[in-house]
Amino acid sequence: MICRICNHNHFSHLYSFQIFKIYRCNYCYFTFVFPIPADLDNSPSSAKCSIQTNEAYTATMLATPDIRRRNRQLSISRRRYEYYAFLLGKPSFSLLEIGCGTASLAQGFISAGVSYHGIDIDNRAIHQATAKGIKNVRNTDFFDIPLEEKYDVICASQVLEHILSPVVFVQKVYCHLINNGIFHIDLPNADSLAGHLNNLLRINQNRYGEVIYPHHLLSYHAKTVDVLLNKFFSKYYIFFCAPHDNTWGGELQFPSFIHRILYRISGLISRHSFIVSISQKKNE
Repeated sequence: MICRICNHNHFSHLYSFQIFKIYRCNYCYFTFVFPIPADLDNSPSSAKCSIQTNEAYTATMLATPDIRRRNRQLSISRRRYEYYAFLLGKPSFSLLEIGCGTASLAQGFISAGVSYHGIDIDNRAIHQATAKGIKNVRNTDFFDIPLEEKYDVICASQVLEHILSPVVFVQKVYCHLINNGIFHIDLPNADSLAGHLNNLLRINQNRYGEVIYPHHLLSYHAKTVDVLLNKFFSKYYIFFCAPHDNTWGGELQFPSFIHRILYRISGLISRHSFIVSISQKKNE
């Protein structure tokens, strides 16, 4: 057994359920289920294999958004646009969103002058995006897009934890970025307060930290992300945020009063639910 991030082979056994066990790499803290179910890890090209999203989440994503959700989508995309434009030093740029779903952030980017492109492996999401009039969205695997395609920004929200070959994934992202291009990811934090509370109270028997069987089998600490990005990028930032953050949070996040209190406490003790990283490709 070799770590998918750092190739080390020293692990700590954390938890067991059903016929699977959860391990953490002692070097980079990558946390994962072993063995990965055979139907997920036996494709001819394992780099292209990803773990599907929970169907309940997909159903929520496909639901027609109300005005509050549409306003949040627009706000998030515009805030991210301002950040990307500042780092790039130019107001117009190209952007590829990996795992774009129904391309809910596309309109905000397009209205700001961005050349938006989106891809997703779920054809239902892409069909809905095209039905809304969003152009340049495709039902395809990121690993299948030709190397000739280059972008100023590549973003992947809540995607990395589903990728079975993360090093190959980030390497391909790097190859598709132009010089000075930006790679933005966000993903669940394995060291979150919510995860620790579940471990203590055993609220969900199929969950350990941010490993949630069967849809979240891989989990990242900040150090894991650092080790992964450092393989290709010399300039990157890693920080944390709450799920309802106005810039880096999720577009489906409308927490209850109790959840807001939990998120507030998470921030005070540095145990936020999301890890966010912004990487920039060094000029070659």
